[in-house]
Amino acid sequence: MSTGDKDDPYPIEVGKANNIIQLPQVARVMRRTPRINSRDWDIPYLAGYSQDGEWIFIDRDLKMWVYLTKQILTNRFLILHEHVEKSVVSAILEARGKELQQILSLLSMLRPDDELYFHCHGVATAIEEYAVKLSYGDQGLRSYNKFMKTQVKRAEDERIRRVPSTLDLLPYQGADAQDARLRRVMEQHMEAA
Repeated sequence: MSTGDKDDPYPIEVGKANNIIQLPQVARVMRRTPRINSRDWDIPYLAGYSQDGEWIFIDRDLKMWVYLTKQILTNRFLILHEHVEKSVVSAILEARGKELQQILSLLSMLRPDDELYFHCHGVATAIEEYAVKLSYGDQGLRSYNKFMKTQVKRAEDERIRRVPSTLDLLPYQGADAQDARLRRVMEQHMEAA
């Protein structure tokens, strides 16, 4: 999910997010280069990653962002977000002892299962927003977030027909009715990637 989601329960400042992704245990995972599958799948919340982190999937219906009369492909920002998010998730799940405690402490988490997705999503959102801001400034970031919000809503409302069977469903484990509905529909339409 991209920055279009402003209901992030654990927002994080970009400086702290940068410290987290530079931790050796996270940086190690970040060096893994995922393959990109854009435009073949219906991915609620616009983008997602495979369970093993080898793939990043982008929703096939994502439109181009128009900013200052230019059409801009947002894939690079979504890829960055998903790669950071999955890397932090994987680092937490793979780390042990002192390394694990260091990550958990920076994320203000008590245990690895302490709302894991939402904390990692906060890190990814901070990094994504920083990348957009570097490229397009504050006004561009506001425009990007407004655009992404319209795309997330559209993706939630569209009919889901094709979902990769390897898609990591961690981001859809929320307890609200929307996530429960999405999980049911997604599981019905999973296909081999």
